[in-house]
Amino acid sequence: MSLDLLNELEKRVQSAVSTIEDLKLEIEQLKEENAALTSEKDAWEGRLAELLGKFDLIDSADSDVAEVVSEESEEDAFVADNQEDTLANQAFEQDFAEATEEPEQGNNFGSNNSF
Repeated sequence: MSLDLLNELEKRVQSAVSTIEDLKLEIEQLKEENAALTSEKDAWEGRLAELLGKFDLIDSADSDVAEVVSEESEEDAFVADNQEDTLANQAFEQDFAEATEEPEQGNNFGSNNSF
């Protein structure tokens, strides 16, 4: 009976050793897969950082353009205001000149009548 028990114990030990070896192989495979995934993750993080950097450049360029456009708009508004003022002044001067002009002597009542 003890021989049967020893044989049974030997089978169980052999099975445990086999399971341990299989698990060690699986652990090695998982470590390799983990290393590959970590490397891939690092590559993606690098790409993402690069894209975010480009977006930051675009945003800063857009804000620079917006500032320039804003400045140009302010300058355009100033120029437009000046042009409107100039046109208004010219119209006023023309109206004033017409109003202060001496009326034409079209009827000639007091001069050289040939009746």
